[in-house]
Amino acid sequence: MLSLSYAAGRAVTYVFVAALAALFGVAIAGIALPLQAYSELFLSAVLLVSGLVVIGKIQFNFDIFNSEKLRFLLEKGVLGAFLLGAGLALVFCPISAALFFGGVVPLVFSTKDWLFLPIAYGVGTAIPVIFFSPALPFAGKKLGAFSRFGNKITLALGWLLILAGVFYLLSFLGLRLNIF
Repeated sequence: MLSLSYAAGRAVTYVFVAALAALFGVAIAGIALPLQAYSELFLSAVLLVSGLVVIGKIQFNFDIFNSEKLRFLLEKGVLGAFLLGAGLALVFCPISAALFFGGVVPLVFSTKDWLFLPIAYGVGTAIPVIFFSPALPFAGKKLGAFSRFGNKITLALGWLLILAGVFYLLSFLGLRLNIF
């Protein structure tokens, strides 16, 4: 039940963000077109910073979701799970933001379906929580082995983000690498 409330919190937040994007879409389009020339530079900066955060070279100390506040939300039951889903939906990771603003929002503009698509995206992003949260109490002892393996995967993905950022930076600077 809590995982469904979490999913509902994400879905409601994405509907709200999509509605805001739809309301301000015309103004955003007018600003975005001149900035497209700098998209590779922006993307490279986002990828480089994201990669450095993932490998632990840059740390942000946001006191928004510390463990005490998360524990407080979890103690609030269904409402806490809803608020946790809503809050975490607003903390876009680069991939989630790209999928939402690059995929869902343009679909909302073209189909005028500002309700179903963001709800589907919110529920879709919560599917791992919905399916795996019931198994977590039983998997506690096995998480140590997965954690060590996951740390290696995380480090590799961080370096992959950094390499992609360097690629886009070189591409922006005009140094085309004929890799693809």
